[in-house]
Amino acid sequence: MKKISMLLFICILCGCFANDANDKKAPDSKQEQPSSKVVEQQETQDEDMIYFEHEGYFAHDLRDTAFAYENSIEVAIIHVDRIDGVETYSSVFDAYITPQTFGKATILKSFKNVLDEQQEITFYRTGGKVEFNEFVKTRPEKEQEMLLKMEKKPKYVKEYFTGDIDVEEGKTYLAYLVEDSDIHNDGAYAIVHYQTGLREVKDTKSQSGSSIQVRNNFTNEWENLDDIIDL
Repeated sequence: MKKISMLLFICILCGCFANDANDKKAPDSKQEQPSSKVVEQQETQDEDMIYFEHEGYFAHDLRDTAFAYENSIEVAIIHVDRIDGVETYSSVFDAYITPQTFGKATILKSFKNVLDEQQEITFYRTGGKVEFNEFVKTRPEKEQEMLLKMEKKPKYVKEYFTGDIDVEEGKTYLAYLVEDSDIHNDGAYAIVHYQTGLREVKDTKSQSGSSIQVRNNFTNEWENLDDIIDL
C-alpha cells in the first residue's frame, strides 16, 4: 500500500474539516467553474490508489467524549442510507477544499434534541477517495507541484485522518454533528471530531437505551452507550 503522510499542526477544535481551504487562493470569479465538483465512489484495485494520511497534534484529547459532546450541536444515532460521492469544491468558499464524503442519513435517536428522530439529513465527512487529478487541485500550490512531478501517478487518492474510519452505506453510527453552512450551502451537517465523532453501533433492533453497544475506535472494543453519553 502506497501512503503519503502529512503532519497537521495544533488544532483547537478538531471538527473543522476544511482546515486548508483558507490557504488556497479562491479562483477568479470570471474563470470557468470546475467541471467536476463531485467524484462518485468507485471500486478500485489497490495498485491504482495511494493513501494520503493526515497525522496531527491537538489541544485536547480526541478521546474526550465530553468535549466532543459539548462542541457539537447534535449527537445522534444515525443510519447511513446512501453515499452519494465525494465533494472537492465549496461554492461557499468558491475554492477547492479537502475531499468530503457526503450522502444521506436518517436520525434514529437524538441526544441533544436539535434534530427530529426519523428526519433525513445530508451529511459530510472529512476524507474520501477521489481521482488523482481532482485531488491535486485541493492541495496548496507547492504540494501540487510535488504531486505532479510523481514519476508514476495513481488513478485515485484516498485521503483520511490517522485512525479514522470510513463512513459506510447501510451502517448505523453514533455521530457528532455541526451545521455545515460555513462550507456548503445545502443545509447539510458535518460529522466532526474524527475517531470520536463517528462510531459504529451494533444492531439497534436487539438493543435499547444503555444496552446499546458502540465501538471505541481507539481500542476497537465495544462500550455501553451510557458510558459515553449521559442518557
